[in-house]
Amino acid sequence: MSEAAAAQFTAYGNNQSKEAIAARKQLAADFQLELINIIDDICENPKRHPNRIQPISRDGKIVVHKHPDPSLEVTYEIDEEKREIYFMHYAATAVNIRKKVFISYSHEDKEWLDMLRKWLKPLEKNGLLEFWDDTKIKPGSDWRQEIKDAMNSARLAVLLVSQNFLASKFIPEEELTPILQSVENEGVSILWIAVSESTYEETGIEKFQAVNDPKKPLDTLPSQELNKELKEIFKKIKETAIS
Repeated sequence: MSEAAAAQFTAYGNNQSKEAIAARKQLAADFQLELINIIDDICENPKRHPNRIQPISRDGKIVVHKHPDPSLEVTYEIDEEKREIYFMHYAATAVNIRKKVFISYSHEDKEWLDMLRKWLKPLEKNGLLEFWDDTKIKPGSDWRQEIKDAMNSARLAVLLVSQNFLASKFIPEEELTPILQSVENEGVSILWIAVSESTYEETGIEKFQAVNDPKKPLDTLPSQELNKELKEIFKKIKETAIS
């Protein structure tokens, strides 16, 4: 095979803009998985589906690839000299983009998780947000990888903070540290809820504002005040995640 023919079958390298990375994380989980296949297909041969491609720059280097099923638009720029594709943006066009919220909690506080999820249910039913916690892990699956994938695709992390949460052997290392790093590196937002008295001041959580007053944690409130507080928490999560 000649050098020219060999080059024709060499896959393109790829890079993603910060905007593209942020847009990818706002897609529903099944769309994100399909996007990987679309990107691989484009890098293998960006001219394979000419009927899906629409140039949007004068020189024709920046194009929008319109994938029919699932309905996704992928905007990218081709550098033929470097044989590199620069992915600029992703968008779902036929469905509402759902934003994932990762909920971190201690299993000893599951009653508070259940209570919070009950209040947040309307946001899921209306397709506005997708909430993830480890109760969604399927038996026999790689649970560490599922947690990692959920954190990587979340735009908001909600922490149910108690001494159980802080004393956990798993949460600080496997969840809290990666979440705090995501705040610095990827613009993930954090909201934390004071479930009970705790030594949160001794952790990295201290620099983030609590959704409720840590001096009046949820487990100290009578039922009437508790419902009022949970409604306020619902509002703040909605405002932060959807804005």
